[in-house]
Amino acid sequence: HNLQYILSIELILACQALAFRRPLQSSPIVEAAHAWVRQYISFATEDRIFAKDIEMMKEKLFAFLQYCNEITAKSNISLHKNFEEFYL
Repeated sequence: HNLQYILSIELILACQALAFRRPLQSSPIVEAAHAWVRQYISFATEDRIFAKDIEMMKEKLFAFLQYCNEITAKSNISLHKNFEEFYL
């Protein structure tokens, strides 16, 4: 439960940080993930309370992970390469 909150916060922060790097572009997969998150969480132009954003991302977290798996599979990219020892 707490891990979902932590991952949601990290994902929101990563998208915010990525936006600060514009006009530079990242990999197509990172850009697709960023666009997916931005469907639900807008760029923070000023300080705000993020509780609703965090809760929204927490609710969408597994859908996000499924989306990432789908786009990497379509791109023939393995996110698991060199991490086999960590499989459950």
